[in-house]
Amino acid sequence: LLRASGLQAAARASVERCHSLKYQSEIGVNTYITIHISFLENVKRRTKVVARTFCPEFDHYSEFPCNLVIQRSTGESFSLAELLESSEAVFTIYHQSTTPAKPSTILIGASKDVVLGTVRIPLAGLLTRRTGISGWYAVSLPEITASAQSCGALQNLGGGLEISIHFAHPNDRERVVKAAETLGWKYGTSGEEGKEGQSPESSMSITLTVSRIWLPLHCVVLAGR
Repeated sequence: LLRASGLQAAARASVERCHSLKYQSEIGVNTYITIHISFLENVKRRTKVVARTFCPEFDHYSEFPCNLVIQRSTGESFSLAELLESSEAVFTIYHQSTTPAKPSTILIGASKDVVLGTVRIPLAGLLTRRTGISGWYAVSLPEITASAQSCGALQNLGGGLEISIHFAHPNDRERVVKAAETLGWKYGTSGEEGKEGQSPESSMSITLTVSRIWLPLHCVVLAGR
């Protein structure tokens, strides 16, 4: 998890449900991010807190050890490849509140930290891309905040995360696929059949219109320099 950018949009959208964020939405939020792999229950990683900025630099690295074959409590076995094909990595972005919680709140383990948004990345790409998954991904606002937005899907986004996901070793991808094939798994069979059945008329063009852009000032090169 490298960095985030444009989080002021998420902070401003969150002010409607958390008025205490009004000040931070102008000067910068105290951001940290939790990372969860959907098929790994009760396993979660967390970054450091980066204070008072809308463009935090994390340079965070986490490893998630996984067995090639995973056995559920029911006794059923699944290959790691099969799980990756239908799973996702979930990145949840928080603003750490500096307001002390009430004693009663601390006792029940609740947190006053505010969720700014999430990024969900399908992990199937790890099976098809030798270099893994990398790039910038849009931050989706929480459902409560998004439901209050009435200006279209683009208004339900609040910044972006630069993320890189890959296997720890270059030959791990082949090991994962081969172990799955011994259990009878084969990737992309249904997808290939779908592509062969497509007709030329099924193609389409998409036009994108960008009305606003959030650009971190430290990344801007002024004209003439």
